[in-house]
Amino acid sequence: MAVLFLGCASAMELRTSGQSTNFIVSIARGGSSDDWHLTDGADSDAIRVWAERAAIGDLGIRLRREGRTWACELVENSIRLRNSFGLFTKGDRESLANTAKILGAEPGPIEALSSDVLRLSISDLTTASATLCP
Repeated sequence: MAVLFLGCASAMELRTSGQSTNFIVSIARGGSSDDWHLTDGADSDAIRVWAERAAIGDLGIRLRREGRTWACELVENSIRLRNSFGLFTKGDRESLANTAKILGAEPGPIEALSSDVLRLSISDLTTASATLCP
């Protein structure tokens, strides 16, 4: 009987746009950024998502906790607003919060999720939400 020892796996590499997408998906699903390594020569997407890793993780935690309820609706509507108008105004935030309240959300979780939404670039927010709000 042969036994194969592979040893400890090394950190996953974060250098390209494609790897950035994998990173967002992994972190949003609850993976650890400790499992990743931002490499020398990383492109701008990789550098951006590395800088956003805490916000991606926070968004993932909130969306997994709430499930496909008001939280996904709030994120998806905020993406539509930001894609359409580029800006995300106080009025937009209040409108999204009111919709979330109608769907049963409490003010504290709404504010926390809204804050996460504003911390992420639109492309990274879209990738993370597509992962958890299919």
